[in-house]
Amino acid sequence: MKALLTSPQPKGHSDSPRHRPLCRLFNPAVFFPVMLLISIVGTCPAAAQTTLLIRKLSCEQVAEPMGIETAQPRFSWKLDSAENGQFQTAYQILVASSTAKLSANTGNLWDSGWVNGAESQLIPYAGVPLTSLQNGWWKIRVKDRSGIATDWSVPARFATGLIPGTTAPGQWIYDASADPKTGTSWFRKSISLDVAPGQALLLLASRGYHELYINGTKVGDRALAPDASIIGPWVVAKRVLYVVYDVAPYLKAGQNTLAVWLSPGRIGDNNITDPVTPAFLVYGNIAGQTLVSDASWKTKTSNLTRYYAAIPKPMYGGEQWNDSTFIPDWNKTGYADSAWASATVRSQKSPLSSDIIPPTRRVETIQAKSIVRRTDGSVLVDFGGFYTGQLEARVHGTSGQPIRFAALSDTNKPEYFGQYSQVIPGAGGTALFQHRFHWMCGRWVEITGLTGTPALSDIKLHRISTDFDRIGFFQCSDDLLNAMYETDLYTYRNLTLDGYNHDCTHRERRGYGEHAFATSRGMAGTYDLNAFVRKWLRDWRDVQRTDGYIYHTAPDNNGGGGTLWSSFTVLGPWDFYVQSGDRKILEENEDSARRWLNYLHTAVTNGILSRYEFGQWNFLGDWARPVPPERRALDSIVSNWGDSQQALFFNNGIYALNLQTMNQISSALKKPADVTTWSIRLNALRPAVHARFFVPATGVYVESNQVFSMLAQLTGMVPAAEQAKVNTALDAEIRAAPYIDAGSAGLPLFLDFMVKRSGYHQRFFNMLQRLEYPGYAYFLDRNYNTWPELWDPDRATSKVHSCYVGLSSFFTRALAGVQPLSEAPGYKVFSVRPSYVTGLNWVSYEFDSPRGWIKVHWERVGGEIVLDLTVPPGASAKVYLPARMQTAGSGTNQYRFTP
Repeated sequence: MKALLTSPQPKGHSDSPRHRPLCRLFNPAVFFPVMLLISIVGTCPAAAQTTLLIRKLSCEQVAEPMGIETAQPRFSWKLDSAENGQFQTAYQILVASSTAKLSANTGNLWDSGWVNGAESQLIPYAGVPLTSLQNGWWKIRVKDRSGIATDWSVPARFATGLIPGTTAPGQWIYDASADPKTGTSWFRKSISLDVAPGQALLLLASRGYHELYINGTKVGDRALAPDASIIGPWVVAKRVLYVVYDVAPYLKAGQNTLAVWLSPGRIGDNNITDPVTPAFLVYGNIAGQTLVSDASWKTKTSNLTRYYAAIPKPMYGGEQWNDSTFIPDWNKTGYADSAWASATVRSQKSPLSSDIIPPTRRVETIQAKSIVRRTDGSVLVDFGGFYTGQLEARVHGTSGQPIRFAALSDTNKPEYFGQYSQVIPGAGGTALFQHRFHWMCGRWVEITGLTGTPALSDIKLHRISTDFDRIGFFQCSDDLLNAMYETDLYTYRNLTLDGYNHDCTHRERRGYGEHAFATSRGMAGTYDLNAFVRKWLRDWRDVQRTDGYIYHTAPDNNGGGGTLWSSFTVLGPWDFYVQSGDRKILEENEDSARRWLNYLHTAVTNGILSRYEFGQWNFLGDWARPVPPERRALDSIVSNWGDSQQALFFNNGIYALNLQTMNQISSALKKPADVTTWSIRLNALRPAVHARFFVPATGVYVESNQVFSMLAQLTGMVPAAEQAKVNTALDAEIRAAPYIDAGSAGLPLFLDFMVKRSGYHQRFFNMLQRLEYPGYAYFLDRNYNTWPELWDPDRATSKVHSCYVGLSSFFTRALAGVQPLSEAPGYKVFSVRPSYVTGLNWVSYEFDSPRGWIKVHWERVGGEIVLDLTVPPGASAKVYLPARMQTAGSGTNQYRFTP
């Protein structure tokens, strides 16, 4: 086993303070003795104090959101306590229009007064009506079980965007002289202020990416803004996103310069011959004064362009920086812009929506690990592992002659996917290249056109990702499993940016639906995905046709797939309702889900779902299954195409899963007539599918296939009389193929089955230990730090892919055993059912649930298992012990037993 397996290191931001578990920052062993000492030496008698601690305030499930679009935002907070049995009995919320008023305990926007109740999640605002582009600051205090009040929490903030019923003033403007496909443009506007404003918010909507500057300083730290909504010309009118910026800290008394750098971004990539014109709109509330975009803004085409190399399949291209034409002062006050053109106004009626999810940021900087000059004169830079990021390179060449950068994932079979960027040095030949509105994916960067070899310190890669808050931390006694867990997370982070999870970030850059289902479910126990999933679900609603059909990818509507690919508006909302307890996510997507299922119902023939979409890449089954080891040399294709029996069974199984899930959604929304509709359809489908595809002689469905046997059981297709035969067949399938025989569509079903069926946990653990093809250990043994597209990485051109992301759910939900319950969503009540598999000596999992920290640690001590459990205040856990279930209240709990 190689070194990678013996010392796994957390990736990304997991070591930064805001991503660490509270227990690593707050040590009761130190805190409480110190507090006791203070109370002893104090000169006044101490008032009774509560042990409840308030933290992590959020508004609409986002910490300090900028741009909420509701007149009734919902407030949430988390609680911790070192005291058993503690819980909240009342709360008081103050919302103020300034920090000064809030500091004076004046809730001039809303003072809820003391409200009796234990609820700490999604409390609706009920104060003075909010207006667009308005700041709000809020804080909370609560009473504990004894009626003792806490101190006020640390204040939190929110800002509104466009409140429903309002529109943004201002005009859409653009640079008429810029190439709409490749040109990036500068815009300027000067304003004069009598005083530096105490409050100033600015809304910036753009078709394409933008950067906002004030007086020469970039506002905010986003790597790409805004996130993608609808990509592609034919649907660009569906929705454009805006970002709300707090610009008060950047403004001063006197003259100020507002500047925007606008790029085509990705809106020209899907239609190269007819690109969409980049444009933007500004609406600012500067201390009560309105600022808008109009023809008075000045514009000039910049020195940065989108670059598409003259090669086959240019795909998404890169960027070109011309050093000699850059104007350093273009965004500063005092620069003479009289020669610049006036901005051109265009008619634009795209609906606007706020981009309030965690933004794409530079989350890690990777220094070049080696630089080798090759015989052809090129330089090969190795970053030591696969990445998605923005290149920064200080290089030297010939003035006026381009230096080209190309991303590579494989040096033996080079495939660039059009990922070329270049810099044209000015006088002196030295130039600094930095990606600004673009990124690249690979492991190596090939550089040509240099006149010297750069030093390691000259080349770095800024890894970019949606900057999620990490809320889950798993470790166990097996270093191999630890490496798998962190690699699963690292792969996901490298593929999740620009507002959605990509299949790959070089070749296709599409948000496929089976990946949406698998990755969101798999990462829910590690990252706070609630706002992100709500945004992505809106993208899926946007790509739905009027007849109910949903395309296979969002926010674009391209790429192949099958029924699972199009079902995220059914399956995703239910998962995240159970995870978060937010009923609104069901309400927002119910109509889309209903129309999708009604569309599928029209394709039911002779009791089963028939093929409703045609073409080579449509109505797919379980894509990217492993080729059986004995057939690897033949490079065989496992049957999954739309006309095969395998694809027909798989799509019918997913249709059944949809109906089953929609039944649960309608029950939660208290719509009994709908429950009846879905039940009738499901009860008709199950026996029809069983009759069509079940093979009585062998107990399999269609063929010997692990995923098919599991899918039939997960969806209730197996009659009671055949259950033993199907179980026997599945056992035989696992013995014959003791590895994960699932592709990207089958894997989330495989993992769901493995989590729910504890009798299979040991066998799955044994599968994960195999170093042979196919499997996760096989990837790691070959020094992959990300999951590739295929189980055989030699056949995969994509080395960073979403196909097999989601394994971490087995670690958190089965080995640690922590799962939310649909009857008490949002972890108000949750189950703890760890799996004490042979081969593990201990497991530790800490999860910052919506209600506070859940901590599970089990360990073998002698012949016993010692299970330690922490339950957050106000919550309870159903703990499953040998031969019994026991309810655990809030606080710390310990159990000792013989497994």
